[in-house]
Amino acid sequence: MTPTDTVERLFLPFTRLDDRTRHDGFGLGLTLVSSIAAVHGGTVQATAPPTGGLDITVRLPRRDNTVAQAVPTT
Repeated sequence: MTPTDTVERLFLPFTRLDDRTRHDGFGLGLTLVSSIAAVHGGTVQATAPPTGGLDITVRLPRRDNTVAQAVPTT
């Protein structure tokens, strides 16, 4: 099980749960996902279920697919 305070730290750059000798990576993945989501008006949430593992939820606002019509100015 992952403690709640550890889950929050995962969004900091270069933060990993494991040491580098067991897994590849630099600890930037969730930092990048969080930054990209924020730029697009979204959020990222991480929760550690009691059964173990980590659940990541990324929410992005729905985009309006209509094209804005230009209004001529005179």
